[in-house]
Amino acid sequence: MKNNRFMNVLLKAKEENIAVGAVNIFNYLTAEAAVKAAEEIGVNLIIQTSAGTVEHFGAQKLILWTLREKVRK
Repeated sequence: MKNNRFMNVLLKAKEENIAVGAVNIFNYLTAEAAVKAAEEIGVNLIIQTSAGTVEHFGAQKLILWTLREKVRK
């Protein structure tokens, strides 16, 4: 099986009996805030959004938003 980072995060959380937070984003500001907060406290995060947000901004733009903060560091 291919190395799946998402699955590894979930399996580690299960082993350690901890939760992985999921945050709904609906624009750049919410994406930026979610990513910054997770990085500041050193936790993994699941980014969620709605079909309407994807239709409005496009999937590629949403993905770039979540990666932008990571690349700046």
